[in-house]
Amino acid sequence: MFSLFKKKPPIYGEVKGQSFKLHRKRTILDSILDEGIEVPYSCQVGSCQKCLAKVTDGKCSSLVDLEAYLSPELQSKGYILSCQAVPESDLKLSFVNEVEQDAQFESALIETVETLSDSVSRITLKTALEAQVGQSLMVNIPALGQGRYYSVAGVDEGRISIDVAVKEQGICSPWLTDANNVNQTVELGQPEGKFGHSFPETNRCVAIAGGSALGVVLGIAEKWMKSGKISNVHLIHAVRYKAHSYDLSRLNHLKDTYPGFDFQIALSRENYEQGGFVPVRAPELLQNMFSLETAEKLTGTEHFLMCGSEPLINSCVELLKGYLVRASSIEAESFGNNTIDIR
Repeated sequence: MFSLFKKKPPIYGEVKGQSFKLHRKRTILDSILDEGIEVPYSCQVGSCQKCLAKVTDGKCSSLVDLEAYLSPELQSKGYILSCQAVPESDLKLSFVNEVEQDAQFESALIETVETLSDSVSRITLKTALEAQVGQSLMVNIPALGQGRYYSVAGVDEGRISIDVAVKEQGICSPWLTDANNVNQTVELGQPEGKFGHSFPETNRCVAIAGGSALGVVLGIAEKWMKSGKISNVHLIHAVRYKAHSYDLSRLNHLKDTYPGFDFQIALSRENYEQGGFVPVRAPELLQNMFSLETAEKLTGTEHFLMCGSEPLINSCVELLKGYLVRASSIEAESFGNNTIDIR
C-alpha cells in the first residue's frame, strides 16, 4: 500500500569540515552536539550569544525574533543563534571564532597577572576595546595559535580584567596566568552577551558564583547596588576549600558600604565555619534560605544571578524550579560548552 505522505529526504550540515545529520524539528545546535562536534555555546536560550554562527550556504528559520538579539548588520551577513534556529535545507555553518574574514580583533597588552588564590589569577589587559562586566570575549594568543572565551570581570579606563582558573590540562589559561608573559600581546574579539546588563524588576537579588566566576558576579552586583536600584544582595561564593576563596577584602568593603549586602563562602570539601565561611554546598545553602523563619527567608520573588560550573548552576536552577521561581527571574551562565535550561 502506497503512503499518502511522502517522506522528506534527510538533510545534512557541515561545520569545521565535518558533516552531520540535521533534524528538522530540533535546533541546529542540538544536531551538532548529538554528533559530538565541539562548538561554543552556553545558555541555550539565546541570551549569551556564544552559539552565534554564520550560515554560508542553505536555509534555516529562527524560533525567536532575531531583532531582539542581533543587530541588523549581523542578520544581513547571515548570522543566526544556532540554539534558536531549525534547518530548512542542507547547511554550511561557521561559528564566530572561525569566521576570520568578519572578525574584528583589538590588540591588548597583558599589564598585570595577580594571583588571587591557589587556583585563580586576575589578568589585566590594556586595550582600547570597550566592554561591560558580564560580557564574554575571545582571547586569541598569537604565541600559541590558540584562543578561548573568557568573561569580563572588571573594566576601567583603557583596561579589561578577566579572572582565569589555572587548569593543568588547558592550553590558554596556564599561559595567561604565567607572570613571565606580562607585556606580551594578545588579541581580543568583540564583546558578546548581555549577562547582568539589565536591572532586575525586584530590589532583592541572590547572586551565586562558582570558583573563578566571583569577579564577574560581584562586579555585576556592585554595579546594581551603586545604581541604587538594588538595595539587597546576598552573594554565595561556591568553592571546594578555603584556600580557593579570594576578593575577601572587596567583599567586606561592600558589606561595610552597603547595609543590604551580605555574603557567604560555601565550602564543599572543608569543614570550616568562621568569617562568612560555611561548610555547606551552595545548592544546600540556597535551599536553607527558603526555610528560614526570619526576614532573610527567600520567597521566590527575588532575582537570581548565577555563574559557575555546569553541575553547580544546573543544581541551583533545578532547585529554584521546585520553588516555582519564574524563568524571567533567573540569569544563569556556565563555564565552557555547557547547557543551562531555565525554562
